[in-house]
Amino acid sequence: MTTSPVASRCAAPTHQATPANTTPNTTEEAQAHALLQAITSTSLAGFYLRRDNVAQARRKLRQALQALHTLGVAA
Repeated sequence: MTTSPVASRCAAPTHQATPANTTPNTTEEAQAHALLQAITSTSLAGFYLRRDNVAQARRKLRQALQALHTLGVAA
């Protein structure tokens, strides 16, 4: 069974670039992203410490501090 060109174009719509899709992150979005990254990195650092993987925990804590610094700069 084959599909017609019209049916295949309707099945997978493409999104056109609109001004709403191309706007840069707002300050609130950047702050939310930094906060989420800090929380996630801190959680993973605890996970790595429980597994006695100090090197990975240090790397994740560095990422958390960087995210908190970004959060402080964005505020």
